[in-house]
Order: sequence, then structure tokens, then C-alpha cells
Amino acid sequence: MAAGYGGGIANFNFTSFYDATSVQGNRATHGGGGVANFSSLWMEGSSSVAGNTTAGRGGGIYNGGTLRLVGQPSVSGNTSGARGGGVANYGTFKLEGSSVVSNNESSDGGGGIFNWSTLAMSDEASVSGNVAASEGGGIDNWDTLTLNGSATVSGNTSGGCGGGIDAADGTTTLNGTASVSGNTADFGGGGICGSFATIVLNDSATVDHNSATFGGGIYSFTSNGGGVLLHDASSVTDNTARRGGGIDNRDGPLILNGTSTIRDNLATRAGGGIANEPNGLVTLAGSATVTQNRADVDDDGHGSGGGILNCGASTGAVDGGNVDANYLGSVGTVEDNVQTCP
Repeated sequence: MAAGYGGGIANFNFTSFYDATSVQGNRATHGGGGVANFSSLWMEGSSSVAGNTTAGRGGGIYNGGTLRLVGQPSVSGNTSGARGGGVANYGTFKLEGSSVVSNNESSDGGGGIFNWSTLAMSDEASVSGNVAASEGGGIDNWDTLTLNGSATVSGNTSGGCGGGIDAADGTTTLNGTASVSGNTADFGGGGICGSFATIVLNDSATVDHNSATFGGGIYSFTSNGGGVLLHDASSVTDNTARRGGGIDNRDGPLILNGTSTIRDNLATRAGGGIANEPNGLVTLAGSATVTQNRADVDDDGHGSGGGILNCGASTGAVDGGNVDANYLGSVGTVEDNVQTCP
């Protein structure tokens, strides 16, 4: 018979998993197919939580306390009927070292991780190869998510919004050389989807090589605060979408500062670099650039705004200045930097 919480282990005291410790093949009805943690749990060495399942939240781990992965531990191959195929976090969760949350699956949101509280990734920690039927193929974030060092969210898939990260609320911040790369969403935000959330890229953080229908790199809509901010040398590059190859800014502010750049993105229709929708506000400041993007890359003659398609408000975007060398068509050589909606 399956347990309610913690099919393998229900932890109420400080516990450490060392070396090759493995929790696998367990089942829970409500949450934590492998482990339900209500105190402090450290996973170290090459320990693993794998192949567990729950009809509820947290196929591998349900965390209501403090969870820390350090060294080379893994949470992989777990499944959930609700949010958090790998981990459902309601406490404090830290991924450090070369820890991995990979190849988990959720029938709802958060294929890798569902975060309702505080989640921090650092060093070379990764969330990769996870699948969500709805939002957040890698991570479904509803509170505070921070990527530091060279942490990565890569190769995840969402059936809705946010192939890599669905920032449903709260703040999602990328620092250092952290990256959201190679993710796919059926709807919006191949890399990151922001709804009523703040998305911040600092230092040399990147959102790159992602794909979606709207906003290959980032899709953002918010009407009560939040928005997208690129600082320092951060970048949104090499993403693809039907509209908004780099960013589709539906509602609220999109601000580029420092030497941040939106570069080498592709849209089959409009807004190779940025599609700024009627309620959006784009601001370019400092030495920020939008360059080498392309719209209408399917060459059907129905695209516009190789650099920026502006249907809302814009400040500081200079055609031929900081918005330069953007084009129409897959191989076109005539610049098409900034276009406004008819």
C-alpha cells in the first residue's frame, strides 16, 4: 500500500544521504513518491532519488523543510500527477556543486521542480531534460528563484508556457554565467515565461537557443508590477519563435541597461529581436543593443520588425544606433530595425 507522504522515507529529523545512497521505486498517494522531508535533508556524494511516483506533488521529493543537494547527487526519472515531477518545494531548497534534477515528468506543472518558496541554484548545478504537461518544463516558480555561478536550466519541455522556467509570480534572477538554454515551450517563453513576475538577468547571464510560438527566449505579461530587466553584459541570443524571436513583451516594462544585448534571434513572422505588444514599454539605456536579429525567416513576406516590432511604447530605441543590423528574411541584406504596428 502506498504511503500518503513519503513513499520511501518520511523525514522529521536531520538526515543525510551519503555516497551511493539510493531511494528508488517507491510510491505515495499525496506527495513525495520517494521522500517527504519535513525537517532537514542533505543529499551528498552520488546519492540519488530515482524512479519514484506520486499522484500528488513531488514525484521524487516533497520538501516542507530544508533540502540541500551538494556534490553530485541526482533526482531523476520520477513522475507526479500534480506539480513537481522531481521536487515539490515548500521550504528552502539549494542545489550546489554538480547536483542534477533531470528527466523527471509532471502531468501538470514543474517537470523538474515546483517551487512555492525559496530555490537557489549555484556552482554547476543543473535542471535538465524534464517534461511538464502544462507550465514550467524545468522549473515552475511561484516565489523566489535564483541561479548563481554557472548553474543551468537546459533541454526541458513544456506543453504550455515556460519551457525552461515558468515564472508565475515572485522574482526569478540569473547571476554570473548562469544560463537558460535549449528549452522548448508549445506556447510562450521557450526559455522563461513570466506572468505577473519580475525576471532579472545580471552579469553575463544568458537566455539562449530556446524555442516557442511566442517569445522564443522570454515571454512576459504583467499588469501589477514586475517585468523584464537586463543588466550588465547579460544577453538573450539565438532563440526562435513565430513572434518575438528573442522576447515577446505582452504587458509591462522591458528594460535593457549596461552592455546587455538581444542578438541573433529569429522570428518566422514579427519581431526578430523584440515584439513589444500594445501594453508593453521597452526602454534601452546605457550601451544596450538589439542587433543581428531577423523577422520573416520563413520568407513568406508577412513578417516585420527584424529588430523590434513596436506596438506599444518605446524609449531610447534608435534605428541605426543601438538597434542596428537587423533584417527581414532568412538571408535578406536590407536592414529592418524598428517597425511600428499599423
